[in-house]
Amino acid sequence: MRRIVEIARSHGIGTVFARGTSRAIGLWRDSWRLLGERLTARRALALPHHPEGLKFEPVDPLVSVAVAGGGDWRFVNRCLRALHNAETERPLEVLVFHDRSIAPEMTMHAGVQLVPVSSAIPFTELLKQIIERARAPYVYVLDARAVALPGAVAALAATLENDPAIAAACSKICGAGGRLREAGRAVTDDGNIQLCGAGSSPTDSRFEFLRDVDAVSPAAFMIRAGSLRSALSGATTFTSAAWATVDLCFELRSRGFRSVCQSFSLVFCDVDPAESAVASDARAFAGKWLRGEPAGRRDDAGSILFVEEHVPFTDRDAGSQRMMSLVRRARANGWLVVFGSLDKRAYQPYCDELKQAGAEVLLGFGEETLSSLKARGSRFGFVWLSRPAIASQFIADVRSSQPQARIVYDTVDLHHLRLARQADVLGEPAGSGEMEQLELNAARASDVTVVTSAHEAGILRGRGIRDVAIVGLAETPVERVPGAENRAGVLFVGNYAHAPNVDAAVRLAGEIMPLVWKRIPGVVLTLAGADPTPDVKKLSGKLVRVPGFVRDLTPLFAGHRVFGAPVRFGAGLKGKIVRAMAAGIPVVTTSVGAEGLQLEPEEMIVANDAQSFADAIIRLSENTEEWDRYSVGARRGALRFSPEIQARQFDAVLSA
Repeated sequence: MRRIVEIARSHGIGTVFARGTSRAIGLWRDSWRLLGERLTARRALALPHHPEGLKFEPVDPLVSVAVAGGGDWRFVNRCLRALHNAETERPLEVLVFHDRSIAPEMTMHAGVQLVPVSSAIPFTELLKQIIERARAPYVYVLDARAVALPGAVAALAATLENDPAIAAACSKICGAGGRLREAGRAVTDDGNIQLCGAGSSPTDSRFEFLRDVDAVSPAAFMIRAGSLRSALSGATTFTSAAWATVDLCFELRSRGFRSVCQSFSLVFCDVDPAESAVASDARAFAGKWLRGEPAGRRDDAGSILFVEEHVPFTDRDAGSQRMMSLVRRARANGWLVVFGSLDKRAYQPYCDELKQAGAEVLLGFGEETLSSLKARGSRFGFVWLSRPAIASQFIADVRSSQPQARIVYDTVDLHHLRLARQADVLGEPAGSGEMEQLELNAARASDVTVVTSAHEAGILRGRGIRDVAIVGLAETPVERVPGAENRAGVLFVGNYAHAPNVDAAVRLAGEIMPLVWKRIPGVVLTLAGADPTPDVKKLSGKLVRVPGFVRDLTPLFAGHRVFGAPVRFGAGLKGKIVRAMAAGIPVVTTSVGAEGLQLEPEEMIVANDAQSFADAIIRLSENTEEWDRYSVGARRGALRFSPEIQARQFDAVLSA
């Protein structure tokens, strides 16, 4: 009651009602989520009343599934029924390691390899029998009492296919009540096994992304067949499944491989994953691996929190591509990454892409989120705040809740510079003065300010900002550039939710291309990109194509003769231009478009007036020798924006 009175005095009675309503809605949603979790678990774990024969056709399998511990035909039948509905692109090879007592019920299944084993067989020996019989490149070891939901097997296979450094991946396991039993395992410094996430909701953000773990769960894990065979050659025999899998993962780690928990692979299981721990195995493990050293993965690199307006739209704008590359680089360096999105919406496939990059995603990020992160014990080495509005909103709260963190203010581009130019070009006020003050205040309050080019670094240093670092864009030049003879037309690409791109498209179609058409009739202009505005859409016609969002731009860059970007206002590096350079298509742009690129001769043509711009397009369209020179120059210039250079720039910020 006292707290309610305090809020009423400081914020007003409306805030009290708003918070009360928000809390009630939150409790209602939690109740429905818990009910849904229980119903999902109940349906998945329902046992059959009568044996049901199932047919598998293991032709060219990608995954061999070893169903282990079959002592009750009902559990095995339920497990096989789930595998039959597994939703995999290639058929599964299924092996059932079962107790001899249920042999009659097992013979009704077709295409299943049956292997009678004793229930007392050491788990290490069971793994050796599995690898002797499995034919597929990946082996999925699954407890007979486990039920893999649709997509669970495919998610694990994709994890191993996408990252050769990952040797083993386990499913996220839920119990009969719908709550998490585990999401992988951790090994404490004194050699005990802890089940990650036990008792939590399966939608808890801490376990809803691809996470490195000390060990996979023996109840449901996939491993490369070659890695399993190699690791078993030097493995100690452990009786219990718990310690055998821990030993296996430590053996893999000693060889430079990772073990992960794949949150997109969900399994329900009746068995308690901790029930098989054996004291003698724990002593054997400690004698083999600990030797006075810490047991688990070391997270010495610490944690980093990124805060952005929304999850990165990696195929829609250069800023998002840059953000995703920084997240991936942080994970590659061993940082634990948390990504805070102010927008509550889980835009797909972008949100899942971020989770699969290894980042915990917090949607609807706010001041309360910072408090909850502090309450759960999260300590960040760095907090990376993108754009001036976000930095201004959160710097004070970050200082209070995470005093040990270094605050990075990432400008993305200098907004006030873009707004001032927009005002000059369009002749309308754009609030550049207020934005400049906001940006400078954020820069002064941060520990380091990040820009994308030396040009903007110089502007900030000229305003008295001392700690300025550069982290640019990253593009990899294509290996082969199609020649000029098979190309035609002029291309522009931009996200039209951004005003400079709308202005550039309108100017290109309305002022510049008519001059080109006088000399070369019939040249087609393509204005590609997401969210075309009405002004852009109405440009569409016989000689102007407006295809809208194009997920894969590679064919457009490979098929057009010239990339034209008559950008009159903007700031920062222009991702569209760097991308075009990397694709080897000659570029014609303005001084604003070329800003920050540190151009060398014949890397692109810079033209600010409509006639000069049109003349450059005409020359590149008609003169193959000139086209070749500028194509080679563009790819050469793109090397200044390689992923390796961006990685070094990013690493320098985090090591300062």
